[in-house]
Amino acid sequence: MKPSSSTNASRAATSATVCETSSQAATRRSPHRFLATFFGLVALVFFGVNVAVLKVTQSRRHRGESEYAKKMRNALEAYAGPRVITTVFAGDSTVSVGIMPRILGPEYLNIAWSGFDPSELELLKDRLLSFPMVPRTVFLGINPTFLSDNEWGDPLSVPRGTALLDGIASFYDDTNSFKPLVIMGGLASLSNRFLVSPLGSSEDRGSHFTDLIVEPDGRLAVYPDTRLEVPSRHQLKLHFRRANFAMIEAFRSALAARGVRVVWLSMPYSKAFERALHEGNSARECLRYQREIVRIFRADVIDLSGTVPDEFFRDEGHLMRAGSQLLTRKLAERLASIK
Repeated sequence: MKPSSSTNASRAATSATVCETSSQAATRRSPHRFLATFFGLVALVFFGVNVAVLKVTQSRRHRGESEYAKKMRNALEAYAGPRVITTVFAGDSTVSVGIMPRILGPEYLNIAWSGFDPSELELLKDRLLSFPMVPRTVFLGINPTFLSDNEWGDPLSVPRGTALLDGIASFYDDTNSFKPLVIMGGLASLSNRFLVSPLGSSEDRGSHFTDLIVEPDGRLAVYPDTRLEVPSRHQLKLHFRRANFAMIEAFRSALAARGVRVVWLSMPYSKAFERALHEGNSARECLRYQREIVRIFRADVIDLSGTVPDEFFRDEGHLMRAGSQLLTRKLAERLASIK
């Protein structure tokens, strides 16, 4: 039996209604799809630009005449020479200018570089393991202000989950808590972590020093070797960053698996800086730092705080040559007592 004309008309009307409804739904969805696509592309471009900026600034910092590049070239020359390197000092500029390995013996070498923060521990580990002879002991020292920092030099190596927890925990008292998670650190860290030396800002760097020389034992020599007039620091605002200590613990565990002992080195600072660390707003956080260091390193901690008088400091954290000699002799005494 053939369908009646009324049935065909009903089907056609139903089909037209369905098509019209689908067309209306597509019309309603199209703005949402457009916005989602637009913001997705913006986020993708923003991510790409930040990663590109980060990679470019890192490559510029780690090549040519940068302190890092000079330290690595000096290390390779030392390994190629007659002496056998068994122990290295690593960390930030306080270690770079503060430890004079030649006083300890020919088997010691300083490879610390200015601006070093926990995010660069992965880079440090790779370089240590790539040396012709992997060192048996690594002394690691990082300024407490860098342990409090989240403007990392290499944010791509930071554990994301831990950094997120840090951001949540410090959201109300730290305006920068989520910044590295949002913009990847590429643009925000550019001026603070790559273009400004920890030894002085670009505006007054000329008045602070005229030359930086990496000596054969790896110590960074700063000229002129004179004391600076630094305003007294009354207080610090430190933040406890789980991510920084997670990276330190991972670094120690990775090297321990290769038979390398990592020892934490607490460097000395001026009396004003030490007082700011242990009094006022930063006292509680500094205590948490110390507990975490002891948890991670156990007995492998050498505390050199308070061992050098203020007259040997170039500023609140960096030693002059005479201060470096004095500190290294103090360290030699500690090493002799624990052997």
